[in-house]
Amino acid sequence: SVTFRDMHLVAPGLDARFDGALASGRIDGLDATAQLQHWHGGPVMTFVPALAEIPVLTGTVAARGASDALATSWSLTVPDGGGRSTGRMRLEATRAPMPIRGTLTCGACDLAVLARQPDLRSRITGDATIDALVDTDDATRSTVRFTFDGRSTAVAGYAADRIAASGELRDRRIQASGSARAYDADATFDLRTR
Repeated sequence: SVTFRDMHLVAPGLDARFDGALASGRIDGLDATAQLQHWHGGPVMTFVPALAEIPVLTGTVAARGASDALATSWSLTVPDGGGRSTGRMRLEATRAPMPIRGTLTCGACDLAVLARQPDLRSRITGDATIDALVDTDDATRSTVRFTFDGRSTAVAGYAADRIAASGELRDRRIQASGSARAYDADATFDLRTR
């Protein structure tokens, strides 16, 4: 087992400080905070390939706890119009796929930048809950159940306010249903992507 105290890691776009212990591949008593400045994953992607899917980030990320009950929090901005997000998640890094549950707030988030798919041009502002099983080897095999309470959203040229939705992302497909106020009318929706 290895114990580390007052560790300080500096890399391009990353300034991290942490305490904790590592035994038999498990983290115990972690207390870490990282400041990111236009960080893109860099060498860490070697250990967690799913990080290659994450866009450039600026902000603060913190993690506390053990591998089987790790509490994370963040306040991040994605440059180039990607938006901003704050949130808290709890994950179990000892399980595969990895369970992740929590809440997040999006401010002017653009799916085109976040998902690297230009046809998803959007501006999403609201609060979400997440219940996911994440495949750290291939993020596309992950499953995410979600709820969303949106104040103002525009996706692919369509705009809506007061959105209440729930759904699931599985096998790169989204299924969602809910209600919204759009173009001076109340509407319900049932969405399925291919």
